[in-house]
Amino acid sequence: MRKILKSSKKFFKFSVIFFFIAVFAFSNFTSYILNKLGEEKMARNFEIKIAHAAVADDAASESHTGITGSTNQASFTWTHTPAGTSRGVLVFVYTISATKKVTSVTYGGVVMTEITGGVAIDTANEPGRVDTFFLGASVPIGAQSIIVNRTNDATVMYASAVTQTAGTDTEVYTPGIVLLQENGVYAEQLVDDGLPGTNSQRYAAGYSGGADILAAGAASTVVNSIDFGVYTITTAKETVVGQGSRSVGFADATADDRAAVHLAIREIPPPITLTIGQTAGTKVTTKNSGAVDQYSHDIACTGAASCAAFTLAAGGGAVNVTSIKVTESGTVTANTELSDVNLYYDTDGNWSDAAAETLFGTAATLAADQTAIINGALTVFASQTAYIYVRYDLANGAVYPIGGATVNWQIAAASDVVSDGTESGSGTLAGTQTVLPNVTSITSYPDATQLGGKVSQTVSLAGAGFGTTCNVAGGNKVSIGAYDLSCTSATFTNTTISIPIDSGINVYGGTGANGLLVTIGSTADDARQEYHVLPSINQVNTPSISNAARIAENITFTNSTASAAKFGATKGTVTFSGGFGSVSVPSGDITWADTSITVVVPTAIADNVYLGDITITRAADANSKTATAYGGNAFRILPRIISTTPVNLKGGRGGTIAIAGDHLCQSGAASCPTVFDVNNKVSFIGGDVTSGASTWTNTSIPSIVIPATATDGNLNITSRDTGGAINYVSNNLTYDIKFAPITPTGSSGGGSNNPTLSGSAFSDSSDSPADSHSKTQWQLAHNTDADWATPEWSRITATGLISAVVDTSDSGAFANGDVGQTALDCGTTYKGRTRYMDNGNGGADTQTWEWSSYSANYTFSTASCNAAPSISISQPPAGNINVNQGDSYNITYTLSDSDDIVVANFYYDTNNSGLDGASITGCQSQAEGTNVICAWNTTGYPLGTYYVYGTSTDGINPQVNAYSAGTITIQAPPQVTASSVGTQSVNLDSGAGNQYIGAAFTFQQNNGTADTITALTISETGSVNANANLSVNAGIRYESAVASCVYNGTETLVSDTFDITTDKMTLTGLTIPVTVGSNYTCVYVVFDIASSTVGGQTIDLEITSSADFILSGGTTKAGTYPVQITGSTAVRPNVTSISYPQSTDGGRNGNTFTINGAGFGTSCASISAQIQTTALTCVSANNTVATTTIPSGQTTTYGGTGASGLLMTVGGTADDTRQTFYIYPFINNIASIVSNADREGNDIILTNSTANNARFGASQGTGGVTFTGGFGSVSATIVSWSDISVTVTVPTGIADNVYLGDITLTRDSVTGSKADSAYDSNGFRILPRIISTNPTSPIKGENVEIIGNHLCQAGAASCPGVGSRSTTVNNVKFYNNVQVADGDVTAWVNGDSGTNGVAVIVPITAQSSGNLILRSNDYDSNNLNITLASTVPNDPDVGPGTNKGQFKSDGTTAISINGGTNETSLVFMASSSAQVSVNLQLQVEVDPIGVPFTEDNIITGSAVSYSGTPVTASTTVSGLSTSTPQYHWRARLKNVGTNEFSNWVAFGGNPSGNGSTDGSPAATDFYIDSSVAIINVCEVSPTATTCDSSIPSDIQAQIRWETSGGENATKWVRYSNAGGTCPSGSTAADVFNALPNTEPTSESSLTSSPLSVVLNGLTASSIYKYKIKSTDAFGNIAYYPSDTTCEELQTTTAKNRLMKTLEFYIEQSATTGNTFTKTFDVFISESKADGSNIFIQSAFVEAFGISKVDSGDITVGIYFQSGLTPTGTVNYTVSPGGTTPIYWTLNRNATNLDWDRPGDNSHSNQISITVSGINPITSLLGAKIYVTYYYEPQI
Repeated sequence: MRKILKSSKKFFKFSVIFFFIAVFAFSNFTSYILNKLGEEKMARNFEIKIAHAAVADDAASESHTGITGSTNQASFTWTHTPAGTSRGVLVFVYTISATKKVTSVTYGGVVMTEITGGVAIDTANEPGRVDTFFLGASVPIGAQSIIVNRTNDATVMYASAVTQTAGTDTEVYTPGIVLLQENGVYAEQLVDDGLPGTNSQRYAAGYSGGADILAAGAASTVVNSIDFGVYTITTAKETVVGQGSRSVGFADATADDRAAVHLAIREIPPPITLTIGQTAGTKVTTKNSGAVDQYSHDIACTGAASCAAFTLAAGGGAVNVTSIKVTESGTVTANTELSDVNLYYDTDGNWSDAAAETLFGTAATLAADQTAIINGALTVFASQTAYIYVRYDLANGAVYPIGGATVNWQIAAASDVVSDGTESGSGTLAGTQTVLPNVTSITSYPDATQLGGKVSQTVSLAGAGFGTTCNVAGGNKVSIGAYDLSCTSATFTNTTISIPIDSGINVYGGTGANGLLVTIGSTADDARQEYHVLPSINQVNTPSISNAARIAENITFTNSTASAAKFGATKGTVTFSGGFGSVSVPSGDITWADTSITVVVPTAIADNVYLGDITITRAADANSKTATAYGGNAFRILPRIISTTPVNLKGGRGGTIAIAGDHLCQSGAASCPTVFDVNNKVSFIGGDVTSGASTWTNTSIPSIVIPATATDGNLNITSRDTGGAINYVSNNLTYDIKFAPITPTGSSGGGSNNPTLSGSAFSDSSDSPADSHSKTQWQLAHNTDADWATPEWSRITATGLISAVVDTSDSGAFANGDVGQTALDCGTTYKGRTRYMDNGNGGADTQTWEWSSYSANYTFSTASCNAAPSISISQPPAGNINVNQGDSYNITYTLSDSDDIVVANFYYDTNNSGLDGASITGCQSQAEGTNVICAWNTTGYPLGTYYVYGTSTDGINPQVNAYSAGTITIQAPPQVTASSVGTQSVNLDSGAGNQYIGAAFTFQQNNGTADTITALTISETGSVNANANLSVNAGIRYESAVASCVYNGTETLVSDTFDITTDKMTLTGLTIPVTVGSNYTCVYVVFDIASSTVGGQTIDLEITSSADFILSGGTTKAGTYPVQITGSTAVRPNVTSISYPQSTDGGRNGNTFTINGAGFGTSCASISAQIQTTALTCVSANNTVATTTIPSGQTTTYGGTGASGLLMTVGGTADDTRQTFYIYPFINNIASIVSNADREGNDIILTNSTANNARFGASQGTGGVTFTGGFGSVSATIVSWSDISVTVTVPTGIADNVYLGDITLTRDSVTGSKADSAYDSNGFRILPRIISTNPTSPIKGENVEIIGNHLCQAGAASCPGVGSRSTTVNNVKFYNNVQVADGDVTAWVNGDSGTNGVAVIVPITAQSSGNLILRSNDYDSNNLNITLASTVPNDPDVGPGTNKGQFKSDGTTAISINGGTNETSLVFMASSSAQVSVNLQLQVEVDPIGVPFTEDNIITGSAVSYSGTPVTASTTVSGLSTSTPQYHWRARLKNVGTNEFSNWVAFGGNPSGNGSTDGSPAATDFYIDSSVAIINVCEVSPTATTCDSSIPSDIQAQIRWETSGGENATKWVRYSNAGGTCPSGSTAADVFNALPNTEPTSESSLTSSPLSVVLNGLTASSIYKYKIKSTDAFGNIAYYPSDTTCEELQTTTAKNRLMKTLEFYIEQSATTGNTFTKTFDVFISESKADGSNIFIQSAFVEAFGISKVDSGDITVGIYFQSGLTPTGTVNYTVSPGGTTPIYWTLNRNATNLDWDRPGDNSHSNQISITVSGINPITSLLGAKIYVTYYYEPQI
């Protein structure tokens, strides 16, 4: 279980459950699982190497044949002829002496290598030795001479050679060399070749003191031999080659002097490498914050091209990887926001296939440096690639990464992978992985049913990665659809968001792209949440009273905040709901907008339902979301009168009518009024029905008597809601109380063709009150007509009274032959009459209601006949005519009247309709005529475009009028306006040519013919001397008829100069056209600025007055003078170049340099030059050159480019560009051991004599120091760096034959990477330096190599030669001024810092320790303190310890002090060393206790080679007596070459010496015990503690026994099945192993005697065969019975038993600390006093409440019962807040559990729990024990 709980709590808990007793059935299964796991582990970690024949024996040769060897010669030689191409040559040199005589061996002139460890020596009786030489690379081809160089004496020597063929270079595998030395027998030896992957060839070289040639072993073949009589020499090879540990050598069972070397020659294995990289597959681009168990790669990826993984590729062999460090390099804060980093691996790069990936190690946490180290085990085989996948949690407790952050895993360096190979490379998973904010839920919908909320309601979100800031512009926001919610009142935490829906929202939300989206760090969540912006009604507008309306009335829904309504743009549906049921409003009765809905109350609402709600549902395009107006039955349907029966009642007052309507019973359908009263009544105008019985229903009041006081007007009803005590009034129904019609009276207005009829003339005013009439009919006829059959005009109006002009626009029709007549006849008398109809339900009930009688006829006469005047206007004609204001315009008209004299009045109007213009003075009362002219003087009339119209009347006919066809425009008189446009350039450069001021003068004529400018004067009013500084190339450029002034330098040029006195530029002879209209004539002033123009001077241009320009046409001039251009131009200095004092871009503190350009002036007082903000000192200036100095000691700037560069300011005006200028570092002082000289590895200090002029930079950054010049380019290590001082180490990378060079310091790139060289020449010397000597501790009189560098100070080619190596200027001296003689200096070279230098012979007079010094060309080296070595061996370290002390014959099983063994051969070992490289032998003396050491029984071991690292020397002693079993021993070391000895060192507790003071008796070092026996065996009851008279039970049997000596031993019983037989076998062990059942499962650990086991689960009434095995501490094994028979036992008859499980608390209170120990009781109530009726089936302890406050590995151990130890411990990595139960099967045997029983509480148990690895403290809250047992009920 990887993880159970994640919690933000700092403490976590985990339970550890240890099973002490397991059910027997599980034991075999557990063994099977463990075995399978072991097999799997072996399969994963064992590399199978297939051998191929690679190294093979080629040819053999020998130096001598016969019976003689080499004597008394300096060398001996012979020719070796290979059979094939040799890749290896092996030469064994045999010497008939223990002393080395061979000095070197060559093959074909190539010096062969003497093999370390390849020397075997026999020192006693017939001494001899074998030395080994080998050449495995660049082996000469063909037959070659072999030369053995030797000491020229009488010692006999011989050599044997063999060559090998192979596919590559070869080597002797020195760790596999096996030596045989001193007296002994010969047998083949196992020689290991280290499994190189190909076969190796093994050889043996044997020297023997025997008389016969050695015989080859079974796996070997002799290749060379020689018999010298009393001793022989033999060389053998392995017959069949192979790899691994294989036999080679000789067979001779007769012990004699011997010295033999056994070795293997193998192909040099390729280097084992591990290359780190990554696949081409890219990471998953996004991960949700808070997600756990996330993989960097796509888990569906199918190969390295798509799976993002690190790669580990092995080369040259298998590589075992034990640790991988991954680094998170993205923007996420990994150590606080990520956790649980796991690595998985496979070898196919395909995550998605069936091959399971394997977890590497255990999960790791991330450190503060954003790295996680995962320790595990992974073997990558040769040519195999392992793919490493990363899994992690995007959470760390309650902390989550913020959206937009990136996660990037890398193996940053080769050193981040720990393996047994050579690592290289690094890896970064490809692609970018971005953390997404992760909304896990919308925690609170204001409307959970509709999954949304209304405007102003708050959205609450839960998830991870939200950060703490809402910032829409910054990419931290919540969006619904395309709308970003406002951050006002929003609250963001990393895991929650609370944000209101603001009123500006313009979307409706929904799902998918319309849903809610969280974006953090401009990175959006990968899923939108469904969220709807719901409609909202908080206002209902009704016709009469709030929250109520009648059927068919309009009501309107809105929201007080219009944008919050959100009804949608498309019409949805409206339903009257709640108490109304579900009544839909027809679509045609709905008027719909996003902010307002108007509906007609539907008639389908049941007439007996009065209260309900109203629900609107948006259209589908707005997600069909709903809103209710009330959320309850709060809307009322008011009473409504629809009609009365009859519609009109002729009877009038006192008559009976019925009312039909709906919702007439406001107290409810079942509560209609039964009587009329003041609350339930019918009201007429003038009287109410408030009494009497009623049969009132929801839809009708069937019988109502009209009150006698009622009059025409409104009729309504009142119905009371008794529950609410409110009266509700119906609509008003207009109702007339009808009387008999009265004939109307009236008269005509008369005197007109269009008579006006007076309303009062037609009123039936005799009615009381007056009727309202629905219809009126009016008829006209000639007065001469006899009747009204054919009136000329007849009209029926829909209004009650007539009061209108009768003309053709009135409705009606001629009823006689005057059809088509448009007016009444003039001079004619007419008669008229009228009648009306009362209002009968809006005129609908015409069948009931009648017309009145016609009124009496009346007459009127029309006026006499007369013609109307005629008028027209011809001027202005069609189109438009412009007239300047003040000019006259002639209006031309024609006016006539045939009957009368008329006049015309004229007006001007902005349009040609309405006759609403203003009069034209002087054109009023104009006479008749044709084409008459009226002059219009336009002075004072407003500017504009006008129509002209005239009117005329004859006083009889209507007025006539006429509009002109066209217009006139009154416009202003022509004038030219001078002005300016734009703003002057703020700055212009001194010395710059062709300059334009940046703005323009403009000339514009409003109308008329364009005038021309013939002269123009421009004045310069600034501080610049225009004549002197602006006159070159001065003038103007102009352009006309342009919409805007945009200078481009191609305009028309007119040149001139500025006047010397006035600074004016006067230009004459111009022909500049002035532009008429809205466009411009633009004039641009241009000039060159002389370099003498001083920075800060100003240029200002103007046209001073209107007299400064002349117009050829004399057009009036307008404008405001002077005409000035906005702004002012300051001349700025213009730096064009710098004469840099350093390089091409800077200078040092204190440098003086010149700045070149223009506008500097001649006074330093006005000049300010600065680098960055550091002011320079002005030395002198003229207009074009300024000389300045960098202040010495300034520390404020390093200069640079841009804002850090040089800026020139003159007269307060700065140049527009900073110049690049760096302050360079400056070295003029070096602190070294000798002036301008020092040695490699020493520190030197770079400074400046004026400290602050150094300017090295505050920190190193990217800077550095390089030894340059003659040194080439060698980087130095920086010790310290400050702005004024840099300490560096003289680099060891300087070539040892280069002595002089320079030192260059380069500053950090932040300050420009500027450099300075200390000398600018090869002025620094590297002094001689001694690094070491070889050997480190030389021996007097022997050669020593002084290793160093720069040892030839006269030059690389001038090292001291013979005759000049021991002078005053060239010499070598040892301590106490002992100078080496010239002849003892054998070589002198420059040195190569590693192996070469000066070779000398150590003077005999040199002191043992002190300083060594070398002088070259009068330059001294450093002092090297050396100590001359001694050849006397150091005292051996006999231990005890690893490879030290006393061991059994296998050489690995240690025997403790006073420990025993059952063997008579022991191996003694010691850690061996000396002051020099020597061959050492371990000598031991072993004697029985009480026998002093006399050096008469010294045993000498094989020689070992010491070369600086202590080696293990060993000696085997055999044949020790068991009759004197106790021994002590001591050891010393022997120098094989010098026969010098160390001191004796005694083992164990004995003092060193001869043993005489060891005590009486001496302390025993070891003893011999060679046997053990089993005695006193019995079968008893399971609870017996001795061999008493009890017997086994029906299901259990206890077998008890003792060991013969009472020693500790193991216990193990094997037994048959019930009724089984004793198996047959040739030995007791065979019989024991054949028995099928075991107790315990495997042989136990050592246990004190007596011993016992309980056999459980036996069958009643059965016989079992058994056998016992015990092994003592020394490996002696005893069986019982000791022969091939078995013992037997019998169970009793079966008993009845019951099973029960109990739980006991061991501890319930808190215990703080890392240990927990408790004694506790278990009580079993069914137990007999002796416990014999209880059988413990199982018991386990649960420890709980173990807690800690930090993470890390812990080790938990449980100890049950005092003195017992657990079978092991368990290691767990735990995380804060985690809970991890741990189950452990410890033992199934319950004999250790004790229990209390009735009347006996003396039995107790003890538990101890230890937890280590936790820091700080552990809290252990307690434990329980669960016991399951069988018991025999007591009768």
